[in-house]
Amino acid sequence: MEPLDPRKYDWPIPEPGSPEEEALQESLQQAGEGIQEDLRRLPGGMADDFIELLSRCFDDSPAPTESVSALERLFAQSGRTEEFVRLSLAAPEAFRRLFVLLGYSRYLGRFMIRGEWRHFLGQSEQALDQPATREEAASAARERIAAGEEPAAALRLNHHRFATRVLYHEVMLQRPVDEIAREVSELADAALEVALEQAYATLESKRGLKRAEDFRFAVIAMGKHGAQELNYSSDIDLMFVYDGAGPGRMDAQRYAVKLAETLIPLLDAVTEHGHVFRVDTRLRPEGQRGRLARNLESMVGYYYSFGSTWERQALIKARACAGDIELGEELIERLQGWIYRKYLTIEEINQIKSLKRRIEQRTEQRDEAFHDVKTGFGGIRDIEFVTQFLQLMNGGRLPAVRERATLPGLEALTAAGALTEIEALALANAYRFLRGVEHRLQVWDDMQTHTLPNNPVELTRVGRAMNLRGDNHADAARLLVHELQTHTVRTR
Repeated sequence: MEPLDPRKYDWPIPEPGSPEEEALQESLQQAGEGIQEDLRRLPGGMADDFIELLSRCFDDSPAPTESVSALERLFAQSGRTEEFVRLSLAAPEAFRRLFVLLGYSRYLGRFMIRGEWRHFLGQSEQALDQPATREEAASAARERIAAGEEPAAALRLNHHRFATRVLYHEVMLQRPVDEIAREVSELADAALEVALEQAYATLESKRGLKRAEDFRFAVIAMGKHGAQELNYSSDIDLMFVYDGAGPGRMDAQRYAVKLAETLIPLLDAVTEHGHVFRVDTRLRPEGQRGRLARNLESMVGYYYSFGSTWERQALIKARACAGDIELGEELIERLQGWIYRKYLTIEEINQIKSLKRRIEQRTEQRDEAFHDVKTGFGGIRDIEFVTQFLQLMNGGRLPAVRERATLPGLEALTAAGALTEIEALALANAYRFLRGVEHRLQVWDDMQTHTLPNNPVELTRVGRAMNLRGDNHADAARLLVHELQTHTVRTR
């Protein structure tokens, strides 16, 4: 069987003079015609001034046709065209930021239509530049709830607002992808913190279940969330651990499960405002068959008695993220001796290889070996597997390599001599590029996708969103494919 080679794949790149390239250029020329009617109704010279402002921003957007379409929908649904134009003319740089961001995300456009555009256009550049932190996001969510917003709505609207700021940091300030992932993870931590507070309050007010003084409950973030590497539309993988007594006659086990069951829909139930994050609890002991929450001793006992190799790999990234942080950290500390042993057996090494091969086979069966930046040829999962495998191999003897996140893990492995500097640099550069592509794919429609589009116009949009610009729009797709092939071949 011939080995996979992305350089031999026929990518849908629009060639100069092709029907696809001509259609792309025609769509750009027609963009904006739909809002002409709305603008004609404006008083004085507002329409001309706004069109001039629009023209200055046009080429800055990776998908100017989508930016304009979002404005059309905003004008049609809000009925506030004149107010929007006045605010935009008064704050032209704020409008430019909004116009550009709308070209990165249709999901953002849907959020803006509901009135968020007023806040965005009125926000100072200094405020927008500030990193999104757990403390600020949690405080803002609490203020919304205190002001009378229903908790689920407050959590969703608050998250969308802060996610917009993070997107601005990534695509307009060009902050590093690991900083962006950390900000998204901070938003998840903030949402969990506030959701847990609301879950405690709900059980007390509606069920009469007042928390016992010695009851402790911690949320453990796994996977990308645990490593503070979240994407815009990641699932968050969670486990729940508790300690102490339950309320009144209810045992602590039942209370902890009810607490988790009350917390989860506050984040992942789909409402008119979407969701905050999808929650996945299948990484807990015994998976879907296991108890949703376990006490500390039961959790530790499970892993030392029954834990499997893939669970060791998963727990590399585990982090206490909400609730009783001290309890969560105690769990993780007690598991370090099980996660990192002095050596891996041949059987354990083969289990890791087998898991990786199963993931690759599923991707190949979907015919996405070159399109999937996560599980495809030389993709993100390849880099993560190399890092985690070397950490498990060396972490028992060398505690310094026990890093949760991939990039610090590569640095630690290099310092320990497990990777050469050239190998680590190639893996780190590929990881940053592929995560950047993954972010652009997910933020477009707030969907958990890792697959590049098999469509020349969409592929061009992703290339431009990665700031890969040439002499014309079609060059962006060509440059994207070249970068992708370069990184994935080196990784593999």
